[in-house]
Amino acid sequence: MYGVLVRLSTKKVPMEIANQGMQGGTATTTLKKIEFIHFNTEHINDIGCMFSGCKSLEEIIFNDFNTEKMTIMNDLFCGCESLKKINLSNFNTKNVIDISNMFFGCISLKNLDLSSFNILKVQDMGQMFCGCKSLNKLDLSNFNTENVIIMVAIFYGCNSLKKINVITKDEKIMKKLNFNFN
Repeated sequence: MYGVLVRLSTKKVPMEIANQGMQGGTATTTLKKIEFIHFNTEHINDIGCMFSGCKSLEEIIFNDFNTEKMTIMNDLFCGCESLKKINLSNFNTKNVIDISNMFFGCISLKNLDLSSFNILKVQDMGQMFCGCKSLNKLDLSNFNTENVIIMVAIFYGCNSLKKINVITKDEKIMKKLNFNFN
């Protein structure tokens, strides 16, 4: 079957090509699954829009995908309408400042574990889950949002979201979260 699985390894792909991401290419319209194996991200700090517009993509597997130096992850999975399975537990987000629109329009995503995310340096998380209409439970208890400036429409269109677990002492943030729900 065409476009079922693509394995990417920078041992076989020149870094210049690997750094351009998947965004907007012809193959992304039929691609169902991507697995990263030995993907060298040593000199990459911006993976924003990497999978943006991959409408048929259902699963992404990150093996040996080092995100330690990443600062930009905005629109990372934006428009991945068929995305159902993704494990981000090995993502190191300690230096990330922008996660806005990260899952925008991921209408098939039901479960999302972000318990490993360290967002202490994040300033923009606007519309992070906007349009995730199938997402039903989200645990954000590990999120420290003290440096977040932009929180616009974080959960807008999350019609199935029944429970959000947030632990914070900042009443201003709670008001923003409530305001940005449907």
